[in-house]
Amino acid sequence: NETGSGSNSRVSERRTPTGAERASAVSIAKALEKAKYRERSVHVRKSHAPVGKLVVRNAVANKAMESMGLRGELPEWKAKTRKHTDDPTLKIGVMVDISGSMSSAMSAMGTTAWVMSEAGRRIQAKTAMVYFGSGVFPTLRVGQRMDEVVIYTAPDGTEKFGEAFDAIDGELGLTFGDGVRLLVIVSDGQFTPVQQERTVRALTECKRNGVAVLWITPKACYGSTASHMIRQAGWGVHLDGLDTDQIATMVGKTASEALGKVGSLT
Repeated sequence: NETGSGSNSRVSERRTPTGAERASAVSIAKALEKAKYRERSVHVRKSHAPVGKLVVRNAVANKAMESMGLRGELPEWKAKTRKHTDDPTLKIGVMVDISGSMSSAMSAMGTTAWVMSEAGRRIQAKTAMVYFGSGVFPTLRVGQRMDEVVIYTAPDGTEKFGEAFDAIDGELGLTFGDGVRLLVIVSDGQFTPVQQERTVRALTECKRNGVAVLWITPKACYGSTASHMIRQAGWGVHLDGLDTDQIATMVGKTASEALGKVGSLT
C-alpha cells in the first residue's frame, strides 16, 4: 500500500503533462482569475430614503410614534451594497473518488486533477487535493506543485466521502474561512446510503457558508446519483459526462457558473 491510508489504491502511471493538458490549465486559470473577482464584500446600509428593502417593523413603529406627535427615526429601508475586494484569495479544494466504480475513468481523473492543480498554481490560488476510497490520502497540499500527471488505480470497495470532505475543509478552511472558495468533486457519486446523506450535508454546509461547488463526473461514469444529491442540497453545478477533450472549454466555464451562484446568495 503506497498511501498508508487504508486505501488499496496504488500509482499505476506517472508522466509529463501533454501540451493539450498544459493548454487546458492555462485556459481554466484565466477563467478562474476572472471569476474570482465576482466575490464581493457585502455591507448592509440602512436608510430613511426609499432604497432597497422595506423594514416593515421599523415602518410600523415610526407610524405609531408619529401618531403620538413624536418623530419616528428608525431606518425604514435596508439595502446591501457590494464592493470588489482588490485581490481576493482563491481557495480550491479538489476531492477525487478512487472507488471501484471509477476504475474506467482513472486516466481522465488524473488529467482533471493535474489541470485543476496547475490552473490554481498559475493564479496563486491556495489549492489542496485528496483522493478517497476506503481510505483518504492527500495528493497535493497547499504550497506544493504537482509536476506530473499521476494516475492511480481504483480498487476500493467503498468511499469515505465524509472523511475526505473534513480533510480538505480542514486543510483549506473552506466552510469557516474567507475569500473566494471553490470545492471540486470528481466522482460518479455512487456512495453508500450513509455517505450519500453525509454528502448532502456537506453540500448544504457549503451553501450556508458561501463555498462554490463544481461536481465533475467523467465520461462513461453513471452520474445520476451525483445529480440527485446536488438537487437534494439545492447546491452545486454538475458537469456530467466530461470528456478530457472538453476540459479546457467546459471546466472553466462551469467553475465560473458555480462561483457565480455564490454571488446570488447575497
